[in-house]
Amino acid sequence: MLRIEGVSKHFGGVWALKDCSLDTKQWPVVGLIGPNGSGKTTLFHTITGFYRADRGKVLFQEKEIQGLPVHTIALRGIGRTFQLSRIFESLSLLDNLLISRKTVAGENILSLFFRGGQIRSDERTAREKALTYLNLVGLANKRDQKAGELSYGQRKLLELTRILMLDPDLILLDEPAAGINPTLITKLLSVIQQLKAQGKRFLIIEHNMDVVIRLCDWVYVLDAGTPIAAGPPEKIKNDPVVLEAYFGK
Repeated sequence: MLRIEGVSKHFGGVWALKDCSLDTKQWPVVGLIGPNGSGKTTLFHTITGFYRADRGKVLFQEKEIQGLPVHTIALRGIGRTFQLSRIFESLSLLDNLLISRKTVAGENILSLFFRGGQIRSDERTAREKALTYLNLVGLANKRDQKAGELSYGQRKLLELTRILMLDPDLILLDEPAAGINPTLITKLLSVIQQLKAQGKRFLIIEHNMDVVIRLCDWVYVLDAGTPIAAGPPEKIKNDPVVLEAYFGK
């Protein structure tokens, strides 16, 4: 679904990514791990259009997406979260989801006069969809609460539901388990497994190796912007090259 071919990105004299290549192939959940500063988030930014690679290709469903605007890449079917959740704190949970739709019929002023029935139908459908996702992550009972009142972990779950409103084929999660309590980690794992069963695909940056082992079908390891190892998580966790990169052993 996603293929990275020889992508390099530098900032001044520092190469954040250098000849980075990876392929998600048939694996539903692919992990991306590596020490801090290894280029993981830079790669996410490059895939989703926040950065433009200095060289190399990013292909999604066999089509080049490098250089496309961020919103175009999102509409092509790639959704992502960030290390720090980005939500509309003053809005309710439900409104956070409703404004995250791909299209809103009522945005066209002519629709207000000639397609009122469709607009009302679309609003009902969107509301039902939003409530379904809030129920999936266990936040439906807070739907009218302001998002800014949520805990850190609940904010991450809300951000995931906002991504789902775009109906993405591939979801990029940047450290989804970081800083959240074990109960919410368990909930997050359950949600991802359910979405995986529904056909969603994931590329996940994560430092929690227990989460990586439980979730991922395949893992790539980055160091200094270059993949140094790849394989099933059980193999990767004991790979001498990976241990050297993390611990200098």
